Amino acid sequence: MEIRWRSSPLVSAIHVAYCIAGGRQLTCQLSEDFRQSCVELNQLPTAFHTQAWQFWSEMLTCAGEGLSRGEFAKLLLRRCGVLEQSRPGLLPLVSGLIANLELSFAGQFPKFSEEIRLRSQLLEQLWMSYGPGLMHSIGRQTESELIVESAQVFVLQPIVGGAGYATLRSNRAYLEGILANVQPVLPEYLRLAHLVAQLDFERPVFSELIHGYRLPLIAGLSTLPATLRAAEELGLCAVDEKLLTEAVRLWVLSEHQESPITDAQVLAMTLNTWWETYQASRPAWRVALTALERMIFSAKN
Repeated sequence: MEIRWRSSPLVSAIHVAYCIAGGRQLTCQLSEDFRQSCVELNQLPTAFHTQAWQFWSEMLTCAGEGLSRGEFAKLLLRRCGVLEQSRPGLLPLVSGLIANLELSFAGQFPKFSEEIRLRSQLLEQLWMSYGPGLMHSIGRQTESELIVESAQVFVLQPIVGGAGYATLRSNRAYLEGILANVQPVLPEYLRLAHLVAQLDFERPVFSELIHGYRLPLIAGLSTLPATLRAAEELGLCAVDEKLLTEAVRLWVLSEHQESPITDAQVLAMTLNTWWETYQASRPAWRVALTALERMIFSAKN
């Protein structure tokens, strides 16, 4: 697997805005200018008449394209289904908000470029040691076709003490470049393997029976047991109920507020039951995913 390591001030700035919009607890004090820029950006889903989850996914995807602010704004409107001609005032509004966000981020993190390079190098070194073995094991436990041949990884400015997510359509994973693991038994390179394992889920052969809104959650849940078992095979951890519950809390519930089950222990128990059934019968992955979707969205806390 080929990993292209990337970083971008704009992508990191959008990550901060996304965390604020989701009510995440920040680990540093933001300037009033930067916080206000983030708050103003969070008003766009309403202005676009689009769902927040779709808006933020498209924001991250568009930000990674390296476009000018005007082209970024046009692409964002188009991907969110907004007709530029019918709402001419939105284009300059979006361009202006992006400009303000970039400027305030630069003021908040003036050494971003140098610091993110060091953070990225540490993650790259750990990935070279463990990543290939983890991905091979995950593919063997699920379906080998599920593992992408290449992916882009954006290393983000840390703002909540550890976060990561995948935008499935763009084949990109995003991970805060923290220097110390949130949990020693759940290292960040393992979180990255979990994210990369989700990147091919938008292929119809896997996802056509899953509602688009639910797909990111189902992707994150379904790949979690295989990721932890892969780490166990490499001698990195011992998988038990406690570890699975902690991984669900840190890697799934913190990033997927759409989960109808919000208790990490209950969700972990449901996931473990599904995984044991899958391992015993090994149906096609798409069939297993629909079963997991039914279990999650028909259950109650």
